[in-house]
Amino acid sequence: MSLWLRGRRCNDAAADAGSVGWLAQLLGPAGTNGPEPLEHYALMPSSKYPRVVVPLTSRRAGERVLRQTAHAPAMARSLLGWAVGVGLTPLVGGRLTVASRDRDGNPSLATWLGELLGIRGIAIGITLGAPRPNRKPVISMITPDGTVHGYAKLAWNPLTDGLVRNEATWLDRVHRRRAEGILAPEPITVETWRGHPVLLTRPLDDLPTVPGSIADADTVGAIAGLVSPNTEAVVGSPWWQGLEQRVAGRASSGHTESRTVLERLAGRLDGVVWRFGAWHGDYTPWNARRTAAGVQVWDWERASWPVPIGLDAAHASFQIAHIESRRDVPSSADAATDHVATVLAGLGLDPSAASDLVSCYLLERWLRWDEANIEGQSTLGSRHAAILRALEQRTLTTES
Repeated sequence: MSLWLRGRRCNDAAADAGSVGWLAQLLGPAGTNGPEPLEHYALMPSSKYPRVVVPLTSRRAGERVLRQTAHAPAMARSLLGWAVGVGLTPLVGGRLTVASRDRDGNPSLATWLGELLGIRGIAIGITLGAPRPNRKPVISMITPDGTVHGYAKLAWNPLTDGLVRNEATWLDRVHRRRAEGILAPEPITVETWRGHPVLLTRPLDDLPTVPGSIADADTVGAIAGLVSPNTEAVVGSPWWQGLEQRVAGRASSGHTESRTVLERLAGRLDGVVWRFGAWHGDYTPWNARRTAAGVQVWDWERASWPVPIGLDAAHASFQIAHIESRRDVPSSADAATDHVATVLAGLGLDPSAASDLVSCYLLERWLRWDEANIEGQSTLGSRHAAILRALEQRTLTTES
């Protein structure tokens, strides 16, 4: 395979997660490049920090990739759309070239995915987040006319192996249970590429967004009902035991702050009974949108059960306040508490549980970020610390 940076041929980069060499190993065939045909890709916004990999097989395919990614700035989209048409892609980033097959006949990723779909001439575009352990290439499978025939999530390490398999399980559950008002991508198959799972799904219908909350009581209840809900004491429940194990694991590594928070919450929740069900696990406006046909929901990799019903509402409302409205953690938690109380009331549950439920959500959030730091993700330091400070304050001021 060849790597072009700003129009010049260079040696392959090291295959660290997020590097060009890492992408080349994922895209190319296993062995020595065979003869043409070759596949050409543009790397945006730069070869050093690729966030979007754009196929150069056709302008329509390339433009379709850019239209559906949030990672490319508007100016870069316009520039690349022009550059694809006139062949000047080295001016706007690097260019990656791989063979469609190696000398032994092994396929490239694009060729392999096309064969799985039974469609010749498939091109692939890839969107990437910031380099981190749970980063997964999300692949669009596109024909030259710009039609998207499916998506694929590609695992590449033990952490993403589990996330991809979990998403496949939950997408299958959503379609088997036919949750009212929930529209999720339909799984096609789960296959293996380079020893790691790849989940292929059909694209969701391209429906217009309509006004309305994604985290209303009906929608939260429909997701919770993907399993058979049950009512039980919070402290001592399987979910609580999981929190205790995770907190103990962090305490054994020297992070004892969460143990104090959990003990305070245990004192408040001793003897309290909540309703438990399923949750999406990362329910936000960037993973869901309301349409006239229902709420389209994707990225189910963090879905699990049993959890207290209302955690999805807590996550969505907290993220909207904190990320979209740029409110600080304490006021975002207050906004989440108000919203969760409304959702619980709409589900016939006790709205007075909202404050403690949001505190439990913040603990879950802190643990997830702290566990991410173990895996090498260190970009969340300030928010991570702010969550813990807010938790400590909330459990201090709400103690009985």
